[in-house]
Parts: sequence; C-alpha cells; structure tokens
Amino acid sequence: MNDEIKKIILEAITKLINESASDKNVIKFRKIHKDKIHFVPVKYRVFWWILQSLNIKFWNFIEELMHLIIKNENHLEILDEYSWKRIWNEVYCDNKTSSIIDKYIDSQQEWNNNLKVDENFALLIDEIYKNKNNDDLLKVKHDIDILFKDKRDWKIYYLEAKYNDDHDTWKFVDLNRKMIKTYSWLVKTLKIDKKEDFIPILFYMNEKVRYTNSFIPQTTNIIRWRDLFNKFFTIKFEDLDQYLKNIWEDRDVIKLFDDLLNKI
Repeated sequence: MNDEIKKIILEAITKLINESASDKNVIKFRKIHKDKIHFVPVKYRVFWWILQSLNIKFWNFIEELMHLIIKNENHLEILDEYSWKRIWNEVYCDNKTSSIIDKYIDSQQEWNNNLKVDENFALLIDEIYKNKNNDDLLKVKHDIDILFKDKRDWKIYYLEAKYNDDHDTWKFVDLNRKMIKTYSWLVKTLKIDKKEDFIPILFYMNEKVRYTNSFIPQTTNIIRWRDLFNKFFTIKFEDLDQYLKNIWEDRDVIKLFDDLLNKI
C-alpha cells in the first residue's frame, strides 16, 4: 500500500467524520434520542444517525479526496476561492449567453438526427467568449465542483464531477445545461481571454458508459476515473482503486469509527 495514498484518504475520512460528529451534533442527537422510548441504547441510535449522515455524504468524500490529491501534486494548483464552493446570488452569465446555451441544449436533444456534438459545442464555446464582456447580467445560485490550474501548461480545468452517468432524462439534460452555464460564468469571472486556456470537463467516477452524451464532446470534454489519473496525477490509479475497494477493512479506518462510538 502506498502510504501517501492512505494518508490522503484517512485525512478525507477524518474531516467528514469530524463534520458529522461535531460536539454540537452529538449533543443535539443525544438530546433528541434521550427522550424517546426505545430498546436500542441512545449511543447506538446517535451512532446510527451519524453513520447515515456519512453515507449520504459519500460523494462529499470523493470531492474532498480529489481536492486533497490535487493539492498533493506539485504541478497542480487548486483555485480555492471558487473550487468546491456554492456561490449564491452572484453574476452567473449575461442574458444573451444564457439564451444561447438554452437554445443549444434544446437543439442537441437526442431526437435531432443532426447533432454534430464536437462541431456544435465548439461553436457554442466561441459564442460564450464572444459575449463574455456583455453586461446584461443575470444573478442566480450555482456551485462549482473542482477548479484547478495545471502549471505544466498553465491551463485551467473546471470539472463537473458525478459518480456515474446513470441519470434520468431531464436530470441528465439539466446537468449539461448547468455545467455549460457555470463554465460561461467562470469565463467572465476569471477573465479568460482564450478558450484554449480554460477547459470544461464532465468527470465521471464510474468507468461504465451508460449514456451517449449529445451535448458535450466525448473525447475532449468528458473524462472518467482512470483517464483522469493518467492525465493529471502522479498517484497511480490502480493503487487508489485497490485501496478504496478494501477500505472498509483497513485497521486505521476501523479505529476511526471505534473512536467515534467511544466519543458518543
């Protein structure tokens, strides 16, 4: 086992445990369950609630892990001001660009027999840069998953991260719409001049392809777990993947949860 990988993973798990099992949360859950009639001891009920919270936050663990891996690479730099942030009531993009993106999404629906994804997406990106200085602005809520700079070529990469592409039809459509609109906002906010310097990527952790994307080019702007590591990281994908598959039986991980129960 690569000790560096294990250290990064344990750091990510510890952070999530500390967030879910903060003193404030433990006191709150103990108070809630103390007054309930039940044969299960209070500490186990509180423990169960925290485990439920951690289960829900599995994808938060993956995002936190990705950020720690990126920060561990000397040639990469996380743009902390924006990466993994939920930004509320900020300038999103101008009305014209938003309308152009909506029309693009509508025109690229699967019923259209003339999709030309690579060609049409390139034209859309050109339009985004053409309108990046427009000041007819919209303000909406949005979030950014991963944003980092590769100091080997000084390009910036925006990753919209998902576990897999097993989405129902409308969620899948909205995912792509949201990603492109967030990209357009970042182009404006980061004052990017050349499209070659800023690459939007839809990242899937799952290797299995479930949907053919009709909005974003497969070869240039969609990447999966193994290929992401091969492209950007010095950590070997095989080492990380093997450890994650057996993480539940690691003695140090088990100790984290034993300590959590003792805390409760």
